[in-house]
Amino acid sequence: MATDDGRVWSDLAGLDQAARERGMHEHLISVLALEEAPRLEALRDMITAEYALDDAALRPFTISRLRTWVAIAQEDVERARLLARGYDTVFDALGAEMAMRRARIVQTVAKSDLAPGEVTALFELIPSLVRHVPRSAGSDFTRPAAAAAGAGGAPWWKFWQRSPAAN
Repeated sequence: MATDDGRVWSDLAGLDQAARERGMHEHLISVLALEEAPRLEALRDMITAEYALDDAALRPFTISRLRTWVAIAQEDVERARLLARGYDTVFDALGAEMAMRRARIVQTVAKSDLAPGEVTALFELIPSLVRHVPRSAGSDFTRPAAAAAGAGGAPWWKFWQRSPAAN
């Protein structure tokens, strides 16, 4: 099975989102049924094929993969964690360039394409990759305009320009 895993996995990129996610779910469940050594070999083949995709294909593929991980976590969080640990183990043995590409695409997808609830679920699986992604719609890390202006009319950081009564 492991010798075909990369090709079978990356071929899912050519499917529409619903079919791709169904195929990913079936494939990941079959990989999770393997013993550790063959599972890691299958994951290595899958990851190598996945990150050989160009950026235009990798982004929707990653969206589907992360949503599939969330679906697996909803079924059985321990199996999803086993999958995430397998990905981490494989990436620990791969080159830094591929690991950086993974971090970039996962963080971009988490920030731009996933719902806050999906990001929260992923935080339980891959906290190191989504740690800096806001997990709620209200956590945009910006100061309200009134606080930025300060009580004396000057921006909050221009403390020397604020009126003495505001200090």
